[in-house]
Amino acid sequence: DHLFDDSILRNLQQIENESDCCILCVDRRLNGDHFNIDDVTKVWLENKKVKGIGKELDRFNAVDTGIFLCSPVIFDALEKSFSQGKYSLSAANQMLSNRGKLKTYDIGDNFWIDVDDRETLKKAKKILLKQLKKPTDGPISKSLNRKISVWISSKLSHFNINPNHLTLISFFLAVLSALFFFLGGYPKIVTGGFLAQLSSILDGCDGEIARLKFKQSKFGGYLDRILDRYADSLIILG
Repeated sequence: DHLFDDSILRNLQQIENESDCCILCVDRRLNGDHFNIDDVTKVWLENKKVKGIGKELDRFNAVDTGIFLCSPVIFDALEKSFSQGKYSLSAANQMLSNRGKLKTYDIGDNFWIDVDDRETLKKAKKILLKQLKKPTDGPISKSLNRKISVWISSKLSHFNINPNHLTLISFFLAVLSALFFFLGGYPKIVTGGFLAQLSSILDGCDGEIARLKFKQSKFGGYLDRILDRYADSLIILG
């Protein structure tokens, strides 16, 4: 139920961790709206060391992001925690902390959100859709295409659709557009222009769906680039 920027994991992998220690990713931004303060696991830190962890803490200066880098020592802590009738990961982490075996990593300004209810689910969806926009988008894409494609992708994301299928549909529309341009005449040229624009919009949807549903692949990227070039050439020739 956690959504986060994958750069957090990449940064975490760069940390040299001891074989008998675990690392807990924490967030010191306590005034954000990306978690429910009444439900989140709270952490009290002193000199980057965990002095207390749990949902019922009255005194805290960070929150648990739900991201860990664990070593086998976590299993021993869990067994001891269970033997004491404490069946939570926080209890095991507290045991590690008491032994000086729990380190922390501050995620800084990196994005994460704790999705526990419908309200945070809506926020997570909005954030994901907002991240679909690219800084390299041109004027037409920013003002028209991307707005429409993101709306379409938000609806299609609820279905089991393959991004490559959208790539093929976009290419098919481009072929139809080229055909209408080739046939000539005002009505056909207008239709060709409409189909070319629709093809361009759907061409953005395949990548958006791939990122939204974590279905990105080298083949999908290659197919998209190749068919884009063919589509552009056919429309120009038409």
